[in-house]
Amino acid sequence: MIRLLCAALLAAALSACSSSGNMSMKNQTETSVAQMMHPGTTSQIQVQNMLGAPQQKSFTAAGTEIWIYNYERLRPHAVSFIPGVRMFGRVRKGYQKSLTVLFDEAGMVQKYAMTETDLSVKTGLYK
Repeated sequence: MIRLLCAALLAAALSACSSSGNMSMKNQTETSVAQMMHPGTTSQIQVQNMLGAPQQKSFTAAGTEIWIYNYERLRPHAVSFIPGVRMFGRVRKGYQKSLTVLFDEAGMVQKYAMTETDLSVKTGLYK
């Protein structure tokens, strides 16, 4: 009986976690990105082969292309598991990774920036 209860609680806790964005960014770090991105030598095609299609594409005033990759992982805060408390709002904590890549006119990586930030998403009375 205790095993069944533990399994049910574990399943509920795991199902409450969520992730979104480009899954290839999940395990990327500043170090791993630095090993694969080489300004002046890494092309758009190589970046797309390594990371897939970007979530966003835009252009600078000079006409060079910018690609943005994002990954977000959120999990419920402990307060979410207190019976009856969830009806007043939710608190989820996690992190977001973002990679911005600037290409030159020839389609080669000119610059890139990788950031990882902590997130806290609050709804209802917790705002």
